[in-house]
Amino acid sequence: KTTNQQKGYRLKAHEFSAIASAVVIVLGLFWYIGLVMLGRIQTVVASWIISTTALSLSLITYLTSPNTTWSGGMLNASSAFAVCCTTVAVYIRSRYDRVRVVFNPFQIKCLIASACITALWVAIKWGMHGTGIIPNLLTQLMLVISYTMLIVKFWRADKNTESLVCWWCVFISSVIGIYTAHLKGD
Repeated sequence: KTTNQQKGYRLKAHEFSAIASAVVIVLGLFWYIGLVMLGRIQTVVASWIISTTALSLSLITYLTSPNTTWSGGMLNASSAFAVCCTTVAVYIRSRYDRVRVVFNPFQIKCLIASACITALWVAIKWGMHGTGIIPNLLTQLMLVISYTMLIVKFWRADKNTESLVCWWCVFISSVIGIYTAHLKGD
């Protein structure tokens, strides 16, 4: 009889779903980047700045935790990479259009709140060597702030200027990510 190790490495179900989630998020956000570069989307720049910060902090939190796996790291890394690329694309497009990036008062408050949360995250993570739930909750709070700006934009909009494909990919990737965590027992 041969064992799995003798046959070669096989992907476990949670590893396969982690790969699927990473692919869906990257494809959705690269679709979004294409629309941004074509000038078809009018996005909330502050939201992307906060999302980039939050997902970068999430990746750092994950990579410095004691129970990291390549599949979990890939989910975090692909999300952080895709959001960072999107933020850069939004910035490049604003420079191309020669449009000055301006934040409304609500966005300024959200950016200030996120900066305070980032400072708290740094103090807990590096100052007190914290791992676990508190740094994760802080990054999730930042994402809630980021999404709140999008919700406010949608609520006040006369027409949709966002990509439904991208946001459905984010949703589907999140559902797959939850399934991945369930399979893995996290």
